Amino acid sequence: MKGKTHIVRTLIVFLVVGLITLGPLESLGAILSNQSKENTYIEITTDLTEVQLDQSVVINFDDKSGDMDNEEGSSALNFVIPEGLTFDEEKTIAENDGVDVFTFDEKERLVKVEQTGDKPLYSGKIVLQVSSSGEFHVIANKVMDEQTYLSNELVITGVADEKKDAEDAQEVVAPKKDANPVVAPIEEETKAESEQKATGRAARAAGEMDVFDDTTLRAALNNKDISVINITQDFMVNANGNEINQWFTTRPNLVINGNNHTVDFAGLSAYFAISQAAPMNLTIKDIKIFGRNYYGPIRLTGVRGYGKIRYENVTYTGAQITASYEADIDIAGRVECRMVASYVNSQGITVPTLASNQVNFEATNMNFLEGSHYIGNTLDAGAFLLYAGGNVDVAKNAIIDVTSYGNIGEGNSIYATVATQGNISIHDGGKFNINTDSASGRGGIRADGASSKILVESGGELNINTKGVLTPSRHGIYLGDGASITVQNDAKLTVRSENTGNSVTNIVNAGNNSKFVIGKKATFNVYSDGTGNKQLIYIGLNATFQFADAASVDLNLNNTNALSRLIYMYGNTGKLNVDVQRVLAWNTVGSTGNTGATKEWNPMYGMSISYNGDNVTTAAGSSLTAAVQDDFRANFRTQNFKRVLFEYIPDVAVIMNDLTDNKTQNDSHVITGVTNPGAWVIFSGSTVIPAGTVPAQSINDATLYHVKADASGNFTYSLPANKYFTTGESITATAYLNGKNAAATKVVKDGTPPDAPVLNAIKDKDTTISGTAEANSTVKIYGPGNVLLASGQATALGAYSIAVPAGSQPLVPYVVYTAKATDAAGNESVASNAVTVSDTTPPTASPVIQVVNVGETFTTNAKSLVQNVQDNGGNGDDNITYTITKQPDVSVVGYTTAEVQVRDRANNAVVITIPVFVKDSSITTNDKAMLQAQDFLVFGKDFPTTPAAVDQMILTQGNVKAWAVPGGQDITSQVLVTDRGGLSKTPGTYNVKVSVEGLEKTVVVTVKAGTLEFKDITQDISFGTPTISSKKKIIEPESDLKVTVEDTRAVISDWKLSAKLTQNLQTQDGEEVVNALIVRQKDQLGTITDIPLNTTATPVYEDKTGIEGVKVIDMAPNQAQSILLDIEPGTVKANKEYTTQIEWTLENGP
Repeated sequence: MKGKTHIVRTLIVFLVVGLITLGPLESLGAILSNQSKENTYIEITTDLTEVQLDQSVVINFDDKSGDMDNEEGSSALNFVIPEGLTFDEEKTIAENDGVDVFTFDEKERLVKVEQTGDKPLYSGKIVLQVSSSGEFHVIANKVMDEQTYLSNELVITGVADEKKDAEDAQEVVAPKKDANPVVAPIEEETKAESEQKATGRAARAAGEMDVFDDTTLRAALNNKDISVINITQDFMVNANGNEINQWFTTRPNLVINGNNHTVDFAGLSAYFAISQAAPMNLTIKDIKIFGRNYYGPIRLTGVRGYGKIRYENVTYTGAQITASYEADIDIAGRVECRMVASYVNSQGITVPTLASNQVNFEATNMNFLEGSHYIGNTLDAGAFLLYAGGNVDVAKNAIIDVTSYGNIGEGNSIYATVATQGNISIHDGGKFNINTDSASGRGGIRADGASSKILVESGGELNINTKGVLTPSRHGIYLGDGASITVQNDAKLTVRSENTGNSVTNIVNAGNNSKFVIGKKATFNVYSDGTGNKQLIYIGLNATFQFADAASVDLNLNNTNALSRLIYMYGNTGKLNVDVQRVLAWNTVGSTGNTGATKEWNPMYGMSISYNGDNVTTAAGSSLTAAVQDDFRANFRTQNFKRVLFEYIPDVAVIMNDLTDNKTQNDSHVITGVTNPGAWVIFSGSTVIPAGTVPAQSINDATLYHVKADASGNFTYSLPANKYFTTGESITATAYLNGKNAAATKVVKDGTPPDAPVLNAIKDKDTTISGTAEANSTVKIYGPGNVLLASGQATALGAYSIAVPAGSQPLVPYVVYTAKATDAAGNESVASNAVTVSDTTPPTASPVIQVVNVGETFTTNAKSLVQNVQDNGGNGDDNITYTITKQPDVSVVGYTTAEVQVRDRANNAVVITIPVFVKDSSITTNDKAMLQAQDFLVFGKDFPTTPAAVDQMILTQGNVKAWAVPGGQDITSQVLVTDRGGLSKTPGTYNVKVSVEGLEKTVVVTVKAGTLEFKDITQDISFGTPTISSKKKIIEPESDLKVTVEDTRAVISDWKLSAKLTQNLQTQDGEEVVNALIVRQKDQLGTITDIPLNTTATPVYEDKTGIEGVKVIDMAPNQAQSILLDIEPGTVKANKEYTTQIEWTLENGP
C-alpha cells in the first residue's frame, strides 16, 4: 500500500499600509485668512488712558453688528481683560441702568456681553479697576457667520500716585546752601501728550523706553518700571526760567544710554530719593549734556550708602555736574566736566549758568575706574568736595586732570581743589594731576579728617601744581592730625607751588603725629618760590619723615626770605630718618639739577636727623670715609640751606658662575663672577675658603674681603692649592660698594659622573631588567643605536630593577643592551657591560589540517604540516627546524593525528599535533566537520514505526559517523537527519540527507517488500561407491544435505519445501533406475515414512512456526527428514555412475 506524504509549509503574509494623500494641502495661512479682522462695526472708547492705582476706568462700547445679516443669530460680545485690570461687575450693571447681561470667566479673563433675547445690548459700558501700574491693552471681539470681528484697541496706563512719591522724597532731601528748591507740580497731561508718550514707547524689551523729547524723558524718569532709557535724538528739556528741582520715582537700577546724542537739561535738576528701602544705581553713558542748575542735571540724594552714579563717556558743559552728597561716583571711560558761565543752546540762545562757586562733584566717594580719564575745570571753586570721610580712589592706569579757578567756592573747596575728610589712593599706573590757575590762591589737596591718608602705590603718580599766591590755609597739601603720606617703591609725588609772591602759607602742612614714608626708588619732590616767610614742609608734634634708597627727595625752597625753612617739625621730637642716599645741599636760591652744590655727602647711610622746630639739633650718619661722615654730622643743617637733594645710589648686583666638585674642571677651585666695577667681594660657605685679606671700603666696616672687582666688574678668586669644593656646599659671594651690598649663592654641583653600572643577564621573557649602579642614580637601558628602552631609579643600596615596557615584551633574543647611570647633578656614566638577550621561548605554530584517502602514503614534509610559525629569534629556516615525530594511522577511515616538532636554534621546541582526517568515498568534509554515511537496504517488514526510530535506523544502518574539524572530536551525536526524502516502508529507492556543522551528505536507502527464498542449498550430494548387494539397501549420503530458507515477507505465513527430480537416476548412456531416491520422514513418535522422489514434486518440509528470518532445513539421516538412496537388488549395474538433479520448490501457504 502506498502511503501519502503531506508537506506542511508556513505561509507568511506581509501587510503593507500606505499613506494616501487625497489632495494638495492648503497652507495654514490660507485656511486662516479672512477669519478675523478689525472693522468698523465694534468701537470701544474711554475718557481716561492714564489711571491712578485702585481707580476705575469706564470703557464705552458701540456694536453695530446688530444691523448685519447674521444667519446664526446674534452672538456675544467678548472683552479680554489683561492681568492688572479687574472687572467691576457691580459698577458695570449700575452704569448700564441695571441691565445685567454681563458674565466674567476668571480663568479665561473674559467678560461676555450676552446679546440674545428681546433686547440685546449693543451699546453700553464696562467698568474696570486698575490694580497695578503699567500698560494694558483692551480689545473686544465677536464671532458671526464663522468670522471673527475685532474692535479697535485701547491702551490704558496704570500709574502710581506721583504727588505722594514726591512728598516722600522731599522729606529726606537736605537743602543746598541757602537756596530754596522749587518743586514744580506734575501737570496733568493732555490726551495728545498721552498719545505721544505711548508712541515713544518703541518696540523695546521689557523695562526699556526710547526717549526723544521732554515729554518722553519725564515719563521715563517717572516710571519705576523703566530701567533703560535709550536717547534716540538730540533734544532740549522744556524748563521754565525758574530752576526746576523735580523729584522722580526711584528704582533699583536705571541706565540712561545717550547713544552719542546731546540732551540739554536747561534748568532741570532731576532728583531721585535714595534710602535703605529704595536704593538706586544710576548709569549715564555715551552722552553730551548741557545744564545750568547748580545741583546738576541729575542727582541722588537721601540716605548715604544706598546710591551710586556711574558716568561713562560723558561730556558735560554747564554748572555743577551733580550735587549727590550721599551718593558715590564712578568714572569710566572718558568723562569731561566743562564748567562755564554760559553756553549757547540748540536754538542759538545764550543760557547763563549758576556755576560761579560750584565744584565739579559733590559726593561721598569718588572712584576713577581702571583705564578711565577724567578732565575737569571750575570757574571759581575746587573740583571735588567729598562728605562724611569720603575717599578718592584712582584705579590702575586711570588719569585725572583737574584745574580750579578763582578763590571762592563752597565748603572746603574754598581751600583746595580736592577737599575730603577721607583718603586718597592712587594705584599702579594711575595719575592724579591737580592744577590751579595763576590767578587763584587755592591749594591742591585738603584732607583734614582724622588720620587721613595719601597713598601713591608703586607705579602711580600724584602731581600738584599751584600757580598763584597761596592765601592763608591754602596749601599744596594739607593733612590733619594723625595723617600720613606714603609713596611706595617706584611711585612719584611732586608738589610745585610757583608764583607764590609774598605768601607765608606752608606748602605741605601736616598735623600732629603725622608720618611721611617714601619707598625705594620713589620720588618726593617739593618746590616753592616767593619772598614770604614760610616752611616748605611743616609737620606737627611727634612727626616722622623717613625714606631709604629713594630715587629723589628734592626739597627746593627757591625763596629769598632768610627766615623761610625747608623743614619744620613742631616741638623737639621730630625725626628725619634717611638711609643709603647721596646727599647734596645748596645754601643759595636758584639751583637746578644736581650740580654746583654747596655740600655733597656721598654715600650716606644710617642718617638720623633730630629737629626742634625748624632747626636741626643733631645729625647722625655713616659714610665710607671719616671726612665725609664727620662733615655731614657737623654741617647737615636744613635751616642753613635753600635746597637739599637726596639722590639714589646705584644698587649693587653680583653674579657668580657655577661651581663643581669635579677636580678636573677649573670651577672646582676657582670662583669667578661679575659685580659693580670696584666693588669689594667676600666669599663664605666652605671651610676650604680662607679668611680675606683686602680691607673694606668703609671706615666703619672691619671686614676683610677676598677680592676687589676690576674696572669691568669682573672678579676671580682661587682656593689654596689642593683644595676643592664639595658637592652640596652653598658658596656665597657678597659684594659691597658705597654703603650698598648684594649677595649671590651657588650650590656646588656634583660634576663627577658615576661609575659604570652593572647589567645582569637578560632573558627574552624577563619583564624587568636588573643590576647595580650608584646609589639613587637614574639608570637608563639602551638598545642598538643607543635607543632608550626604559629608565628607573637605583635604590639607596645601589640596586635597580627596571620594568620592560609592555610594548617591548617579550624582548627580542640576541639583541644587545647596555646601561648608563646619571646622578642627581646630571652627570652620566660610561656604558655598562653589554648583555645579549638569551632566547628561552619556544616557537609557536598552528597545524595545517590534513585530509587523506584511506591507505595512501602520508607526507614526509614536516614544514608543510604547520603554519603561522613565530619565534622571537626569527622565523627563517636558519633559526627553525621541523621534524615529524608521530605518523598517523591512515589505514582506517576517521580521525587520527600526526605530530611535528618545531625547534629554534636555542633548542626551544614545541610539538604541534596535526589533525588528520582519513576518508573514503563514503565521507565528505568541510572546514568544520568530516561526515561518513553509507547506502543501505531495508525490508519493508523491518521498517520502523516512528519518525524517531526511522532516523535512528538511518544513522545506524547508514553507518553514520562524524568528526569535528580540526580537533577530531567525535560529534556523531550531533548528526541530524535533515531530509528523509519521503522514506517509508513502501518499496523503492530514497535519497535521505544527514547533516552536521553545515556539512550535508545523501544516503541512498533501498526498501524491499520481502520474499520467501532460498538462502543456500548444498550443491552436490554424493552417495559414494556403494557395493551392490543381493538385498535391498538404504544408503546415506556422504555429506549432510542442508537447505537454507530466508523469510523476509512482510506478512509471515506457512510455507512448505518440496523436491522433484528433473530425471530418474541414470547413467551417462541412458540406463535408468526408478524410485531409487526416497524422502524419509520421521514423526514425533519415531514413525518412519519413505516417499520416493521422482519427477513429481514430493513434500519434504512444511513450516508452520510463523517465524521470520532464516530457516536451515537439515536433511542429515538423523533428522526428521532426510534424502536416502534406496537400491533394490538387480536394479543397478556395477561400475556405473548414476546421476540426476533435484529441483527444490518453496511454496507459500499450507
